[in-house]
Amino acid sequence: MVGIFCSSIKPHLWMGVYESLSNSKTLFEVCFVGPIAPQFDLPKNMKYISSNVKPAQCFYIGATRVFGEYLFNMPDDLCLYDQWSRDNKVPFLDLMLDFYLKFKSQDIIVSAQYKYKKKGRNPEYSTHEFEYDKNILLPVGGLMHRSLWNSIGIDKNFVALYWAEDIAMELYSREGMVIINKNLITSSHEGGKLCQCENNHDRNLWKKMWLKDNGTSLKTRKCKIDPITETPNILTVSQGNRGQWE
Repeated sequence: MVGIFCSSIKPHLWMGVYESLSNSKTLFEVCFVGPIAPQFDLPKNMKYISSNVKPAQCFYIGATRVFGEYLFNMPDDLCLYDQWSRDNKVPFLDLMLDFYLKFKSQDIIVSAQYKYKKKGRNPEYSTHEFEYDKNILLPVGGLMHRSLWNSIGIDKNFVALYWAEDIAMELYSREGMVIINKNLITSSHEGGKLCQCENNHDRNLWKKMWLKDNGTSLKTRKCKIDPITETPNILTVSQGNRGQWE
């Protein structure tokens, strides 16, 4: 089973996300976490957890409360997953999991190709390349084994974004790999303003942890990840840097 999780403030988009995955033969469960409850009944394999903590912590909550040996984080609730792969009629989740299992390793993250749309422009595809080191690929949403997730975690100093890229860089430092399957497409419009408002802080923190002063990448993080942890008030109090979620 694949556990899919996302921090979200747009319940009206959830069923579109769900339906883009629902033709899969792979068992899955989706968990959305955020402050706005849906005004409709959820499918049996979808759950909502109410919380107004910062988005990075909402992702942690979702990951720890969704079922599945494998975890897949949605970048945001604006994403849709092409129902069929580019080259054959295999549903998205089925092809992603089959592709992952071929590597026979838990030290990998598998990501789809990312297609994003901006107003007035044709859709563009991300190269996933780390701008300072073209040998490093970064996922936009990724499938990983739960044991890998548990061994790394989300640094509590991230407010909303770049924690997934932080996990990817930590995986590289452990001799693991990020693998992009370009036959799979994740599409999205521009990200929501609520998370984007913390973009500069989170990006600067990530760069501080993984770049030398001359801009080249480090093989190990400058300091160990200080992970979000399970506490009695995990749903109500943001841990670490809270940004606007004070």
